[in-house]
Amino acid sequence: MELRTASLSLTAVDPHRSIQGRIEIATAVRLLRVQAFSTQAWVRLATSSFGCPPGGLSSLQVEVDPSGLAQAAPHIAAVTLEPEGGTPKWFPFSF
Repeated sequence: MELRTASLSLTAVDPHRSIQGRIEIATAVRLLRVQAFSTQAWVRLATSSFGCPPGGLSSLQVEVDPSGLAQAAPHIAAVTLEPEGGTPKWFPFSF
């Protein structure tokens, strides 16, 4: 699995609007099946599993919903991608 996204970066947080991001992956040799997980309930993933065709590019949409979170506190979360038969990749972020 080749990662096209090294990290998730979030812009200024408006407590009334969700924040959109995405993680991109590519594979050169075979169909890649991936499971996706989030460490926090306020981080929503478009899907919990997806595939990337050989020579293709796939992306996972990530949405952060800051409503209900304290504005002054730091918020830390991570998204984990676990490829079938491969090493998991972890994308930590905070705001």
